[in-house]
Amino acid sequence: MKDAVKRVITGTVVALLLVTVLTVNTFHYIFLFLFLVLISHIALHEFYLLKREKSRKEYGELIGHLGSIIILAGLYINTMWNRGELPGLALILEYSTLLKLFPVLFLLILFAVFIAVLVLKVLRTEIDGALQAAVHIVSGIIYITFPLSLVFFLMEKNDSIALVWLLAFMTIMSDTMGYVMGKLFGKHKINSPVSPNKTWEGYLGGLVLQVLSSSFFYLYFIQPWLGFSAFSFFQISGVSFLIYISSVAGDLIESLMKRDAKIKDSGNILPGHGGVLDRIDSFLVTIPVMVCITFFI
Repeated sequence: MKDAVKRVITGTVVALLLVTVLTVNTFHYIFLFLFLVLISHIALHEFYLLKREKSRKEYGELIGHLGSIIILAGLYINTMWNRGELPGLALILEYSTLLKLFPVLFLLILFAVFIAVLVLKVLRTEIDGALQAAVHIVSGIIYITFPLSLVFFLMEKNDSIALVWLLAFMTIMSDTMGYVMGKLFGKHKINSPVSPNKTWEGYLGGLVLQVLSSSFFYLYFIQPWLGFSAFSFFQISGVSFLIYISSVAGDLIESLMKRDAKIKDSGNILPGHGGVLDRIDSFLVTIPVMVCITFFI
């Protein structure tokens, strides 16, 4: 019961912080950028610890963090440019041409991080596990930073605030409703070694409550207050279903990695939730899915 209370309190604080950074447009959403940099930094650190002991230093991870910041900064600048919120940059550098090639730049940054880590290994004559370390560091950027950076892609849409609010609500409800239904009515285990405590009642009950609560949130908050009405009732139910499945997938993927690392939580920074990676695991899949959905509206 104490864990449940901690989980609710922590989830509420995180939700309020998320609402703040999404709503307050102070100096071109700089708080959103800093928030994503912070979350990415902590989650990357936790991800890197999955494959090494805390007592052993891995200086190549610093290169991974630097590459992550460059990617987030690049997409942030590109988004603000496209929104017309950073016209002063035109007096310094012509960003538009460079950042339109961002998919290529992203791959180049990954390549640069990979090579830089291996070069560091050569200079420090660290032979054992050199390739695995380089692959793991790049994997963290792909798994964590890239999905988080797609938030800036959503911010380019005309109804960006509504889309991000909707995504945040659906993802949080997917986790919350599944957890609540599992705790209250869970009897039949799914018998998966990846997540042995999850139940069919939790998954199916969470799906029903998430779709209902998300549809209600869309119809009575998003539509009247934010003026976003791109979805019909049946469409928003379908979107809720896709986000729920994506959220479950994100949770199971991180559970798989923790099982492989033989740990229960990725960290202990968030009471009742474990680490930051434990909290954002669902978002790492739901964000790209929502981006794909926006191609059809």
